[in-house]
Amino acid sequence: MMTTLKPAVIPVNEEVAKKMRWVAMPLTSLVEALNERIGGRTLRTDIRPAAAVSGVRVDTLFYEFTL
Repeated sequence: MMTTLKPAVIPVNEEVAKKMRWVAMPLTSLVEALNERIGGRTLRTDIRPAAAVSGVRVDTLFYEFTL
């Protein structure tokens, strides 16, 4: 339904999720579906992006989006 979706952000910390026994967080199927829908611009808050993403500034404490 989101036809103009730009970068997507998944607020997750996989290490903490595993300690809490939420072993499926983040859901692999969700990450794959978002990546397919928006061309690989899915950002997780626990992993720094490998490359720059247009309109997104990554800091050590936050992501800043320019709309």
